[in-house]
Amino acid sequence: VADLAAGIGWTSSLLSRLRNVGEVYAVELSKHRLELLFPQAVRMFHGEPAKLKRNLGSFYDLAFSGASMDVVVISSAFHHAASALRLMTEIDRVLKPGGTLILIGENFVGATQIVGRMIKRLVMERTLCSNFYELFPPDDASGDHYYRVSDYYLFLQMLGYKVVKFGVQKQQLAAFIAEKTSK
Repeated sequence: VADLAAGIGWTSSLLSRLRNVGEVYAVELSKHRLELLFPQAVRMFHGEPAKLKRNLGSFYDLAFSGASMDVVVISSAFHHAASALRLMTEIDRVLKPGGTLILIGENFVGATQIVGRMIKRLVMERTLCSNFYELFPPDDASGDHYYRVSDYYLFLQMLGYKVVKFGVQKQQLAAFIAEKTSK
């Protein structure tokens, strides 16, 4: 399993506890998180250290061989990708045919949020705007990028993935489970 943008390692730790998981490769850009915080998260979440491999690096340039991962997990991080298609292409490179991609904790932008932004803009700026990317520009402070559910489906379908499960929690966070079709 590759856990991309692993942060302090809580997801990696939980995954390492699963019996059917042999190894978890935690990929993280922050050396501080990997070296200082990761070991603490492993202890806190009762992870299995022998199964955990820490990898310092970017999720845009994974240091794994092609078709080497059975599962790729991204928890609350895909929306930080300034280049979503570049990230998806790199995930596709390392995921085995028939492998599973799990995207969880993604910002959900549905009709309610879109209409809310349209009304706010109409009231505050007295302009009518229906362009999604003008209503939801990237947030430089948080690094967030906003994608519609249809955008996620498009990214996945362009690379030949089948979405097997989609869900939204409390109209805020979306999750996708997709399978890579055999190539």
